[in-house]
Amino acid sequence: MAGFFSSSMPQFLIDINHISPMYWGAYILANIGFEGETFTCDQESIDNGSCLTTGDEVLELYNFGGRDGKYGLTFHYWIVAVLVCIYFMIAVLAVRLRAYKISH
Repeated sequence: MAGFFSSSMPQFLIDINHISPMYWGAYILANIGFEGETFTCDQESIDNGSCLTTGDEVLELYNFGGRDGKYGLTFHYWIVAVLVCIYFMIAVLAVRLRAYKISH
């Protein structure tokens, strides 16, 4: 649901997806992978307009906006770190609660 396979999802799925580190990590990986890249195409693809020649065009197609996109790359790193910490704390609390229930 990060946007690689479907660039147009229903709004409620997009909203739910914001609590997933994968959503934010996809932006980071796409920017690292496609930034500054160039691609070659055959003449037929160029003529019919189905050729993307730069990584920036790919990022624009998926609405990933590059390093200076809607929030910037640093913001996405922080969100991933915060979400991972939150999920870790939830997991620790769930294990402790289960251990408490078993012991009493």
